[in-house]
Amino acid sequence: MNSKGKYYSQFFETFQKEYEDLLWSQDAIFLERNSRNFITRAQQINESTEIICEYLSQHPKGFILILYFISDLFLNNPFIFLVKQIYYPKFNSKENYDSIKKSQGGYGGLFSLVLKDESKTPQFFDHLNFCKVFLLFFFFLFFFFSN
Repeated sequence: MNSKGKYYSQFFETFQKEYEDLLWSQDAIFLERNSRNFITRAQQINESTEIICEYLSQHPKGFILILYFISDLFLNNPFIFLVKQIYYPKFNSKENYDSIKKSQGGYGGLFSLVLKDESKTPQFFDHLNFCKVFLLFFFFLFFFFSN
């Protein structure tokens, strides 16, 4: 927290009342260990995401995204999704982002996309190979508070 910030005293007071230290000692050890190469990992995330977004944004037939599952590799059965729009700071808000970005910083690892056939969105989401619990929670919050 910025001690010179407008709401510092309110945040600090709330923090003092509400904060509960639940960090287990082994968690602290792994957090420290994983932070040792954070800069290298952040640079790799920036570079990889930029390469992916460049590829998606430069495809001549509208962007194309092909997802394979391990089982699909053997069957040579890819899922092909055409991407209508990609949202990534380098393409959508470069001037704003560059004005606050550090000289060696990147555009981050977060990007969004819109499929040309929006009816394939559930199939696309189901074929992403990562934990989706938090995403579902944020989708719920977004729809709950936007209506």
